Amino acid sequence: MKYYIYISRTKVDMLYAQLPPEFLKGISAELTINVGVLSGTLKGTPNENDGSLPQRLHAVSQYINRHEDTGTVTSPGKYISGTTSLKYGIVSEYAADIVFFGGIVSGKTLALIGSSTSVIGEADRADANHSLSYYTLEFLKGAIETEENRDEQSDVFSKAAWAGLKALPPITYNLEFVAKVLHKEKELVIGTPIYVAMVD
Repeated sequence: MKYYIYISRTKVDMLYAQLPPEFLKGISAELTINVGVLSGTLKGTPNENDGSLPQRLHAVSQYINRHEDTGTVTSPGKYISGTTSLKYGIVSEYAADIVFFGGIVSGKTLALIGSSTSVIGEADRADANHSLSYYTLEFLKGAIETEENRDEQSDVFSKAAWAGLKALPPITYNLEFVAKVLHKEKELVIGTPIYVAMVD
């Protein structure tokens, strides 16, 4: 069973509108068979009003996993997906905040950053205690919004990832995710999630 704790409605709706109609017809049959508890249907022509948000998310994540350059934390592509043990919370400094999922996966630092407005339910708030400056949080928010790879500013990403990890509550959760990669180095991957779910 999955318990969604983060869904980027903006990304889901944007990507869903671009899905090929023939893919949606196939995924529609899959949803009917595999996810009988969801109501509504997905038609052959993408429209953001088709189906519920979980149905659209399912279609988008299936398309990404099957048809995009999707890798893992240890071997990232344009996207990454997987299930791993991560900490999470909302990291804030003054008027800026982001949701931050992070941890060490097979020796590699993973930081997934997203808009705090996409969190479902309550998330622990972590004061950055000046370890993440307002400007660093604004830089990360800009990276989330534009989804640009900013390799020329890799030092900012690296410092921000470590500061964010330090600011998070120490509890880890078994989390499943699909995320777009924003930045990658030998020992660091930073992405922005399409969804994150707690799994049993």
